[in-house]
Amino acid sequence: MKNKEIFELYKIEYHSRCFVDDNTPQYPSFEVDISRVGLFLSLTKAEQGIKKYIDEEKTLGIERLENIFGFLINEFELDTFTYWWTKSKRNYLPDGSLWDECLISDHY
Repeated sequence: MKNKEIFELYKIEYHSRCFVDDNTPQYPSFEVDISRVGLFLSLTKAEQGIKKYIDEEKTLGIERLENIFGFLINEFELDTFTYWWTKSKRNYLPDGSLWDECLISDHY
């Protein structure tokens, strides 16, 4: 019997924050936000989710896409006590193309 997995899609984006209220430079000059944008039952559907997210953001304005640093897809095995350990991790560039992957489980 094949184990079931779930694929969690995250968006990574950064926002400029060069100055605080009194115009004093603040370092670092940007902050990074990671937010979950979807849960999928297959890697293919999760990767399609990246493309769909990019397409939807394009309709809202290109300036929204300029802040995207990339995407992450974490794979988790269901029906197991180790659900918080990833089975695999994949990193994607802002255009949705695969950049790097780790196919080794966090569970050792």
